[in-house]
Amino acid sequence: MKQKKRIEWLDGLKGLACMLVFAHHYMLAYFSAAYFGLERESRLRGIDTYLSTSPLGVFLNGNFQVCIFLLIAAFLPAKQIMECKKENLKQVAGKMLLKRYPRLLIPVFSVGALNLIIIAIVDFFGINFKPVVVPYDTWPYLLHSMYDVFLVPESGLVGPMWSISYIFLGSIMAIVLAIPAEKERKYMPLAYLLIARALCRQIMLFMPCVLGVFLADLIVNERIKFSISRRWKIIRAIALIGGGLFLGGYPSYVKPKNIYSIFDFIIKNMEQHESQYVVFHAIGAALLFLGIYLWNEAGLFSVLSTKLFTFLGSISFGVYLLHMVWLEFLGHYGMETLNVKLGTYAKAACIVWPILVLGTILSAILFRQIVEKPAEKLLSKIV
Repeated sequence: MKQKKRIEWLDGLKGLACMLVFAHHYMLAYFSAAYFGLERESRLRGIDTYLSTSPLGVFLNGNFQVCIFLLIAAFLPAKQIMECKKENLKQVAGKMLLKRYPRLLIPVFSVGALNLIIIAIVDFFGINFKPVVVPYDTWPYLLHSMYDVFLVPESGLVGPMWSISYIFLGSIMAIVLAIPAEKERKYMPLAYLLIARALCRQIMLFMPCVLGVFLADLIVNERIKFSISRRWKIIRAIALIGGGLFLGGYPSYVKPKNIYSIFDFIIKNMEQHESQYVVFHAIGAALLFLGIYLWNEAGLFSVLSTKLFTFLGSISFGVYLLHMVWLEFLGHYGMETLNVKLGTYAKAACIVWPILVLGTILSAILFRQIVEKPAEKLLSKIV
């Protein structure tokens, strides 16, 4: 029987992922050796270079966190579609499709406009120490943030905006793919896996979206049997979480020569030669998701269900959109100023990081109250 219940730890996972994306961009900006593995750019006595190919780099691997976001963005609408009754299917799916664009448009456009305003202010007062080049004039820029950013991955806007098209189109794809999923159609998981495999040939970042639908089908239609003992649930959960984190640590920007080289034969046989790491990150995100699900099914304590992480989950989209605004303007200024005063890059980074985190979280809370919540209320009345 299909059960409609909120998966509490899912908000916590979003909250954690959004903060790790922030950490990824912070490290990419100031400790790039952690991603590109260049020893001459090391600022942490080789530790950052080591992280570029180490499985421990998973916690700073922003591309893996994006795959988690895409998987969740597909899982949630797919789960809602699969849980609704047949007679309500058209109405539920129709509302979700109608809401999807404006629900993303209002926050995305707001951040795009905010970015323009900040650029105008710092330019006017001559404090733009690191000029941000906007590839469009004001009106084309606003139009771009209203339309193009939802259809093309290269946005020319702030930081993670490049992924908005995948979140938007991926969630639309998830709604469509979830409609035919029924418990009686036992072949649906195989169909989803075949679609995910086909996407490896062209658009890899839609792969985690399809895997999100795949997981929704497994869970909602109860295709995974949990008759095993609690002990085996825990063992399986740990194995899946460990496997997911290991694949999530696959290097994005460096060809690995360590344990990850065991996957070289897969890389050589891929049709798509760009962004090949997405395959490992997408599968890793799915394994991690399923492992956390089994962990919670075993009735164990989940840190992701605590108030701190669920709170971060509630403001995760604001953090995701706004953190690069803080990083671009205040972050670079703080790093350059403190580095000169303290004479050490690492100390400057330790001071700037908590300031940026606090500023981003506070602005995300405000963003949630004055942009996201009113938008949700408006859409609930109109659609």
